[in-house]
Amino acid sequence: KLLTPAHFMPKTKMLSAKDAAERLGAARSSITRLCRQGKFPNAVKIITRFGEHWEIPESDLAGIEIKMGRPRKNGE
Repeated sequence: KLLTPAHFMPKTKMLSAKDAAERLGAARSSITRLCRQGKFPNAVKIITRFGEHWEIPESDLAGIEIKMGRPRKNGE
C-alpha cells in the first residue's frame, strides 16, 4: 500500500478543487493554480492512472480571499 501525506494528516474533511472553488466563489482553475503555488499548505496532489487532482483540507480555506478578475494595469 502506497502511503501519501494525507495518511499522516489528522482526519479532516477533504474537498476537491471543484468543491473548494464553489465555496470560495472562484474558478476551479484558480484553485488548482493556488495549490501549485502552495497557497493551500496541506493540499495533496493525487495522481492516478486516469489523471491527477487536488484534495484540499477544509481547514485550509479559512482566511483565503480570492480576488476576481484581471489585475489592473498601472494608471487605471
